[in-house]
Amino acid sequence: MIVWVIVLFYVMECIAGPAIEPDDIVIQYPAEKQLLKILQFKSTYSMPCVVSYPIRDSEVVQLLWMHNGLKMEVREFDLNFEYLESDYPWEQKTSIEKKSEGVKQIASVLHVKADKESEGAYWCQIIYAGVKKSSYKYRMITTGPPKFIERPSDMSVRPGEAFQLKCSAQGPPEVTSYLWTVTDLVTKIKNEGDLNIVRFRSAPNDFSTDDRGIIGETLKMEFGVQNKTKITCQAFNKNDGESKIHAIINIKVIADIPSKLKVTNETDSSVYISWLRGSDGHANDLKWNYELWITESRGVHRVQFNRSWDTGVIPWIVDEEQPNGRFAHRFLHLKPYSSYKLRLNARNEMGVSNWSEWNSFATLEGVPTDSVTGLKVAPHNRTHYLVSFDPLREELFNGDLKGYKVRVALIENDTDNVITLTTTKAFIEMAHDQRYKVQVAGYTRAGVGSWSKAFIVYKGKVEEEEDGFLRPGGNDKQQTFFTSNL
Repeated sequence: MIVWVIVLFYVMECIAGPAIEPDDIVIQYPAEKQLLKILQFKSTYSMPCVVSYPIRDSEVVQLLWMHNGLKMEVREFDLNFEYLESDYPWEQKTSIEKKSEGVKQIASVLHVKADKESEGAYWCQIIYAGVKKSSYKYRMITTGPPKFIERPSDMSVRPGEAFQLKCSAQGPPEVTSYLWTVTDLVTKIKNEGDLNIVRFRSAPNDFSTDDRGIIGETLKMEFGVQNKTKITCQAFNKNDGESKIHAIINIKVIADIPSKLKVTNETDSSVYISWLRGSDGHANDLKWNYELWITESRGVHRVQFNRSWDTGVIPWIVDEEQPNGRFAHRFLHLKPYSSYKLRLNARNEMGVSNWSEWNSFATLEGVPTDSVTGLKVAPHNRTHYLVSFDPLREELFNGDLKGYKVRVALIENDTDNVITLTTTKAFIEMAHDQRYKVQVAGYTRAGVGSWSKAFIVYKGKVEEEEDGFLRPGGNDKQQTFFTSNL
């Protein structure tokens, strides 16, 4: 505690008189008891004392400051009276008017820098001509509730799992006790409506200090809790200040079943599935299992299925584009133009939930997966060639096959002539002295599939184009003439 004193003297005309009586010494300030509340350590608090007394030439005056009954050692220095009058509101102008009455006035201001030792009573005391007189007391107290510097944290535990919470608060004034209140939030009705509550109170000798030097209280729950529980820490100080903070202890359980599955952004080979997560069970390692079944592959000849197409695990990845906390996953490599059903369940460290309801969806129609095979181009006469090929296998349709496209490209000027067929044979007109490239592909409403390898036709000769090279077409030999009824 750091203190210093400002002592001001104002000497007035000395007048000899009779012996000094206690009533002759007037303590003008403080005129009543004063309460100073310490709200923050290291702040400075000022306590003035103004005393008037008759002047006696042979007497020496003493002005002392007392703290809790003990004399204080203070530093003193003089200031002129005008400083007191202009800067301190407690100075009364009537003091100056006693100049003609042979009165001397002393004003002393005690400054105290607050710390833990500052609390208590302060007063000034004057000793003069054998008379001792004390002022009213200044009482300095620390006030306000404790301030938490470490709070108990929310946590999740298994039923009956031991855990502990730490709570630390500080003053001023210093913390004298903590009270822990454990409230079962599930079993609420106990003892005629009272909450199921257990309390633990600790005193300073129970406090602990961690390796950071923080003094606080640790609550050890050796047998854990069985239900969701609120644990409150209350800190008290010696002036009946109180603060409290609480933590919620959640019980780890299996996560909720995913709900409200929704399918969006379907393509011929993928869909976007979103769902509501529900509670994660307050446990770690949340993921989702999925089970995906194909139920029907649609086409000209519909084939019924009911088999598992795919199973797996979806990691916990939040899609920021999904509103309202929905989770999402894109399923890829699906079969085009097919019907599926999907269900999910949730898994965490506590186990696996039940399955969600089945959600049905269908992929869009696609183009044929593979190119046409068995393509043959044979001259029929000088102006026509017979183009034939093997039909696409049904599992490659990826939709309703509408037919085939034959592309006849004139190589010299890079122009295409595309002919639509509904059969696998056709006579195509091509000029005898022009070079053509012939290819075939299947098509659906979604578009044209992959083009087959090309045949080069020129002057009655046919060669197959492969990897940038030409080889004889048809049955691995040059075709010169071919006839057939279509």
